[in-house]
Amino acid sequence: MRPRRPRALRRTWGAAALTLAALAATFTAAPAASASDPDGPIGRGETMDRAWSWVAEQVPYSQSGCYRNQFGCYRPDCSGFVSMAWHLGSSLTTWALWNVTSDIPAGDLQPGDALLKDSGGTDHVALFVRWADAAHTQPVVREEYDFGHVAEEHVWSDGLRGFSPRRYNRLDDLMPYGSIRVKYDGMGGLNSPLGPPVTGERDSMMGGRFQQFRNGIIIWHPDAAF
Repeated sequence: MRPRRPRALRRTWGAAALTLAALAATFTAAPAASASDPDGPIGRGETMDRAWSWVAEQVPYSQSGCYRNQFGCYRPDCSGFVSMAWHLGSSLTTWALWNVTSDIPAGDLQPGDALLKDSGGTDHVALFVRWADAAHTQPVVREEYDFGHVAEEHVWSDGLRGFSPRRYNRLDDLMPYGSIRVKYDGMGGLNSPLGPPVTGERDSMMGGRFQQFRNGIIIWHPDAAF
């Protein structure tokens, strides 16, 4: 699913009648950029941008070689895809990803977390995007699935299927990123009227991105953040 084009902003979009989700739904995904270091802390926004790059470029699945774009060169299989999204120093195997992640409850899954399994004849990992349903039973994932497929975003309609929710140990949930980071730093960062971040950068169900701070939010469209 490709990000939707932004709708025209109304002058009254800051009014109380508009919910935070409605504001966020007005915008597309943040512009791709690399802000982290290999194996270093990384924000959810950057993780999702890196993952989207392979979906947009329709990278074909392979268990050999590497696929190179602006985010580096990684093996184009399931674990290589997740390694690329988290900006790891190399393409880890599915089994090695256990060593750089921690177990989390399914109810705590956030964009950029992983669904991992290496039992019952299944060795696979996918990147969690959001829930497709209000009951939180159908995850939307980005993944490199199998030979003959390309990197894609789609819904697991049959639930978690025995996969373990995992979180990368160096994923910094509160780290501002991309256009939001530029705007936040330009306002003075922690010393700005917004104060410190209180949530990570989030996608809305309809597409778009926002981050909440102690005294307000920053949302953006492809040209500027507000």
